[in-house]
Amino acid sequence: MQHKDSEPSMHHVQDEELICLADGELTPKQAAQVDAHLEACWECRARMEEIQCTITGFVRTHHAEFDGQLPPADGPRALLRARLAERGSPSQTRW
Repeated sequence: MQHKDSEPSMHHVQDEELICLADGELTPKQAAQVDAHLEACWECRARMEEIQCTITGFVRTHHAEFDGQLPPADGPRALLRARLAERGSPSQTRW
C-alpha cells in the first residue's frame, strides 16, 4: 500500500476560477480544463456546488428583500429619454 505522501499532489481549482466558471467568464480552453478537473475531483466539485448554492441563495434573498423597494430600471432611463427628447436631437442643439 502506498503512503499518501508518495502520491503526486493534485492541484485544486481556486475559488476564483470556480466563480468565473459559474459566471461564464473563463475562456473556452480554461472552462474545459476546470470542467475536466471537476469530473475527477470530488473536493472541488463539492466546493463548486457550495458556491452555486451560495449564489442562488443570494439572488433569492435579494429578490425577496429588495425587488419591491427598488425602482424599475426602465423608470430612470425613460425619464432621461424624455428629457433628451425635450431638448431635441444633438443636431438641433447649439453649443
